[in-house]
Amino acid sequence: GLRPLTVFGVGREVGLTSGPTKAVKAAVLGRRYCIEVAGTTGFHYVDDVARLFIDAAVGAARTPGAHVCGMRGHIVSYEDF
Repeated sequence: GLRPLTVFGVGREVGLTSGPTKAVKAAVLGRRYCIEVAGTTGFHYVDDVARLFIDAAVGAARTPGAHVCGMRGHIVSYEDF
C-alpha cells in the first residue's frame, strides 16, 4: 500500500485535508481562504498520487508479498503552502 499524507487537487474538495484544494481554488478565483489546519505535512498533487498508485499496482503484480511505502511529498507548512 501507498501512504500519501495531504493530497490536493480535483476530487479533494471534501474532508479534513481538503483545505489546500479549497485554497488553490480560491486563489485562482481571486478570493481569500483560510486553511483550518496548521502544522507541517507532505503535500501531494492528486494526479501524481494516481500515477504512483497505478505504477505500484503494476509492480506489485510482479513482486509477491505485502509492500507498504510512506510517500513523503513536498514537506512544507500549511501556512507556506
